[in-house]
Amino acid sequence: MGRVRVWRRSVFLLLVLTLAASSAGCWGRQELENQSLVTVMGVDNGTDKRIRLTARIAIPRAAAGGQGGSGQGSSLGGFPITVEGENILDALNGLQQITGRDVTVGHLTILVLGEEFARKDVGPVVDVFSRTLQFRPTTLVVTCREKAEDFVKEFTPGEETEPSVMIRKLIESTHTTLGGSPFVSMQEFINAYNTIDSDPWTPYMTLASSVAADDSSERPGTGEDGEGSAQEQDMGLGDRKPGGDKPDGLKVVRVLGSAVYAKVGDVQRMVGTLDFYETMAANLMAGNLRNTVLQMAFPESHEEVSLRFRHAAVRRRINIQGNTTYVTWVIRLVGTIDEIVVHPTLEPLGREFSDDVILSAQEEMAALLTKTFRKLQSFRSDPIQLGRSVQMKFATIPEWENFNWPERFPDVQGTFDIKVSLLNSGFVYRHPYPR
Repeated sequence: MGRVRVWRRSVFLLLVLTLAASSAGCWGRQELENQSLVTVMGVDNGTDKRIRLTARIAIPRAAAGGQGGSGQGSSLGGFPITVEGENILDALNGLQQITGRDVTVGHLTILVLGEEFARKDVGPVVDVFSRTLQFRPTTLVVTCREKAEDFVKEFTPGEETEPSVMIRKLIESTHTTLGGSPFVSMQEFINAYNTIDSDPWTPYMTLASSVAADDSSERPGTGEDGEGSAQEQDMGLGDRKPGGDKPDGLKVVRVLGSAVYAKVGDVQRMVGTLDFYETMAANLMAGNLRNTVLQMAFPESHEEVSLRFRHAAVRRRINIQGNTTYVTWVIRLVGTIDEIVVHPTLEPLGREFSDDVILSAQEEMAALLTKTFRKLQSFRSDPIQLGRSVQMKFATIPEWENFNWPERFPDVQGTFDIKVSLLNSGFVYRHPYPR
């Protein structure tokens, strides 16, 4: 009789545990098919209200390959909707009134800030991401040259079925392969926003024709003083201004460089841009450069060289004298000659040519770094996080705060100690000819 009672108790306990385990995962669940998954979201200034929000909603069946389409509208490219509100959450509530499913931003991968909005104040975006747990800190932040509404609605995902995946891969590839774009999560953006030792920056993108446009970026280190006109520095756009004529067939996304932010008065806003080469230089100063390619030309001998840097070691030497900070970047680069175009009548190139390549690379890189650092100082923006290295020279936080880094940064004296090494792969530098 005792054994039967123990057996019944064991069965009852096992049944209770099974029911508890099975019900724990189902309580309050929401089916994926009943949710509107916002993967890309753009923010602009509103017309009637403060915020104009454009959301690109993923279609799980299309992403899984169960639905065809051309990447437009409600097909593979997702479903774009634009609403306005007093703030971002108010706009999302308006979005909920349009869609037939529960709107969730738990899968938000890309946040797009329109330039007009970014140049005013990015505080409303930082505030909602800091307070609302539904937003993910790993969301990537980008700034687009046009309105975010146009950017989010018009670009196609290209080789991907989900637009957010395409943009993330584009940022990753340009950052890791060429160094011409930063890779910034919302958490990193917020950290730079909330501290005095650094400033935020983001990739700077635009819509472009599916036919590749000419690259209007200058070569590194060009120009008499390495600076553009005052108007170009203020706009950060060169010959491309917001609201200008757009090429036909805006489909693909192009990375132009980076958008830099700084505190101006009581707000943090976008203050300018760095082009692709300048962004590469800023990544190098920050110690974030992995690979890059430097194009060099030798007009006298009709030689053109593509030099790929495959390793970069960066160290900062900091000396503070009174209110002036002296910084020397000690940079060691290792590269290879990936491509060389020479005149067919020239003799085979030897050690002297390699020495010329090294000297030219060091000079061009130093000119580009100097130009970029001066430009950041003119913007009064420190996205390269130099302030974090300077902060280590102070014994206490009050001493660091009294130093007032935002005011001292424009007066920093920066120099560059650059050494380039070439890996000799055994190639003979001779013009190729048919055999």
